[in-house]
Amino acid sequence: MEHAVLGSLLLGALHSPARAGVESYDCDLTRGNDSLSLRFDLDTASFAPPLHRTEPPQRRVSRVTLSDGGFTAEAILSETGQRGFWSPDRGWLLTVNRDGAARLSDAGDTPWLGRCKETG
Repeated sequence: MEHAVLGSLLLGALHSPARAGVESYDCDLTRGNDSLSLRFDLDTASFAPPLHRTEPPQRRVSRVTLSDGGFTAEAILSETGQRGFWSPDRGWLLTVNRDGAARLSDAGDTPWLGRCKETG
C-alpha cells in the first residue's frame, strides 16, 4: 500500500506544472528616458514541495543577465502565476504578471516598468 501511494505521488509530481523545468524571460524596462534590458531564468521544479518531510527545501535560484554582466538572485513563483526574482544585494525586486507586464523596484523613487517575454 505504501509503495502505491508513493508511486502515485511521484507520478503526480512529475506531471504537475511545478515540475515543468527552466523558464527564461527577456525583459525590456524603462524609467523616464532610461532603458534597461535583462534576462532571467527560474527552475519551476525547485518550487515543488518535498516528497518527504525529511527532505530539505530546494534552493530557488534565478540567474539574471545584464549587458554588463550578471548575478544570482532568489527566484519568485507566486500562487497567482507571477514570476520574478529578488536580489537583496542589489535591492532589486522584479515581478512579471502572466500577461508579461513587469515591474522592477530598486532604490529609485519610481519603479522600472515594461514587459517580459518568455523565451524558453
